[in-house]
Amino acid sequence: MSNKQLTHIVGTFLIQAEGAFLNGWGTEGEGEHAITRPKTMVALGTRYDGSVGPVKIPYVAAQSWKRWLRDTFADENPGDNHAIMMTTKINKAGNTIKTGIDPNPVKFSEADIFGFMKTEKEQGKPKEIGTDIGEQEGDEDDDVKGRIKVQPAIRTSPFHASILKSLRNVGWDSIDQAYAHPKVISFLAIESILLDLLKEDKNGKLNIEKKTADELNNILSEARQQASVDKAISVTVDSLNKLKMSQNKDKRKLEEAAGQINSASSTSLGYKTQFYNAQLQGIFGLAYHRLGVFRNEGDRIELSEEYQKAHKKELDKEETNYGVTFKMKGNPRKNRATKILKALSVMRGGAKQAQFGTPVHPQVLILAGLTSGNLIFNNIFEDSPSGPKIKIETLEEVLKDYTPRLASNIYIGIRTGYLESENEKKLRVWAKVKDEQGNENPRHFKHTLKENGHDNELKWNVVICTPLEAASKVSEELPA
Repeated sequence: MSNKQLTHIVGTFLIQAEGAFLNGWGTEGEGEHAITRPKTMVALGTRYDGSVGPVKIPYVAAQSWKRWLRDTFADENPGDNHAIMMTTKINKAGNTIKTGIDPNPVKFSEADIFGFMKTEKEQGKPKEIGTDIGEQEGDEDDDVKGRIKVQPAIRTSPFHASILKSLRNVGWDSIDQAYAHPKVISFLAIESILLDLLKEDKNGKLNIEKKTADELNNILSEARQQASVDKAISVTVDSLNKLKMSQNKDKRKLEEAAGQINSASSTSLGYKTQFYNAQLQGIFGLAYHRLGVFRNEGDRIELSEEYQKAHKKELDKEETNYGVTFKMKGNPRKNRATKILKALSVMRGGAKQAQFGTPVHPQVLILAGLTSGNLIFNNIFEDSPSGPKIKIETLEEVLKDYTPRLASNIYIGIRTGYLESENEKKLRVWAKVKDEQGNENPRHFKHTLKENGHDNELKWNVVICTPLEAASKVSEELPA
């Protein structure tokens, strides 16, 4: 350790997504022809025939896996205050059109770590200046003296995340053919046939005559009053047959509806799901120096007036050239960062877990502290027929280039047996070096820092451990 200031934690990880469906795109087709597909992206890759060109590969959106992380964080820390997702605006039909969390980064770790945006109805318009601490004076061109503009609360996320992208670009997809086996006919099946006849076209006109529609509504009402589905079928078919005898234009439609209802039976319904066999890689970074620190600068307000007032005794206030900075007393940043890294190492979540049951905790987790926000662990992995590999030469090159910016040891957490076997052996050999006496020591990266006219040699070791140990060990090196 040294007094070189760690400001960021950066890392990369791999998830073993074999037989998985973690983030859905949607469903194509209907009924037995329907197929549900995961999210895919187009990238440049090697095709089956060896040519290079556009290929589809599965991915998980950053928003999705960050939700897994947040939920795991809450599960792992039940005694903490947690900011839950809320509906913040609805439309006339009562449906959610905007969501958000309580933007209180002092009380809620999630708001501090992942940021937030809370817009105000009257934002941009002047309002009377109150007496709460930390108020900003209005711009010189404000129309009304003694007023400030209503400002939204916005905190850009200190936690940066990529999508989770498949290492494999061909041979990843499979189809799960499954069947639902209904035991009885529901009245909903009958009702749906009659309602289809009563549908209007895009111009709001009925597809059948008005007189026929009135009679169908009466038939539907009578069917709903029957004591059993079998009775409802019998009554409906009889009524449709009688009605068609008095109709000309709609006779064929009524015959088809009667035939459908009369032949209704609980047949099996097939459905398909596309899933993947892949290793998903992600990169992330945490701006550690921003945790517990909230800046109100210009139109960017990270700590609104109500929370300035509510937490006045818990905050130190500093005037700057750009506005006001609030710092939490006894900054809990180490505790918060430690908990989020632990949650990442045991992360759980994902779509269709009842159908595919995929563990999403990292099988490889590489972590290091830096004095800058560079997401340096990019493109560190590659796929192979016998398992994923760490590109050791690339990793060493990155660490050499960024040695002056390293501020902690480099922790490579791997689950034994997950990587391609020869690659894992080479990695463990690479992580050790022999001195002149033949003793094994951790591979290290040195940098000489001039401090107060003296040369201060910094040395950062490569540590091979498990993913959970990687999260724990890098947390121990975080400054308070």
